[in-house]
Amino acid sequence: MIHRNLLGCLFFCPILFSTAHAQSGSAIFQNHSTHSAFFTRLPDRAVCDPVELAALFGAKGKLTFSLGHGYAIHGEILDRIDESANVARISIRVLDDPGAWFSISRVSLEDGSLRYIGNLLHPGTDEAIELRLVEGTYYLIKTQQHLIMPD
Repeated sequence: MIHRNLLGCLFFCPILFSTAHAQSGSAIFQNHSTHSAFFTRLPDRAVCDPVELAALFGAKGKLTFSLGHGYAIHGEILDRIDESANVARISIRVLDDPGAWFSISRVSLEDGSLRYIGNLLHPGTDEAIELRLVEGTYYLIKTQQHLIMPD
C-alpha cells in the first residue's frame, strides 16, 4: 500500500509542478516596463509617405525608411510573403534597435486602392509603434504593445 502511494506521488507531483510553473508565465512573453532608447528618440507621431511604404515592398537587403524631420528607421528585409492575391507582408529587422522588427502588410482593396497596416515591436519592452491610416494620411504612432497584441 505504501509503495502505491509513493508511486502515485512520484507520478502526480511532476505534473502538478509543471502545471503550476506553466501558469506562472514565462518572462519572455511578459511585458516589461523597460524602454528602448530607439523608441524613446522617435516622435510620438510621424507622417509616412505612401510612396515610401510602397517602395518597401520592392526593397531588397538593407533599407532606410524616412520618417521626416531627420528621423529614419534603418532595417533589413527578413521575410517577404504573398499571403494571397490581395495581401503581401514583409518583415524588417530594425538595425537601430537589436531585437526590434517592423511587420507591414499591403492590402489591395476591391476598388484598386492599396492599404498599408503594420507594427514596429520590440519584445523586450512594452512599447510599440503602429502604422495607421488617419483621415487619408499614414502615421507611425507610439502606443503600448498590450493595446495591439493579443495576450
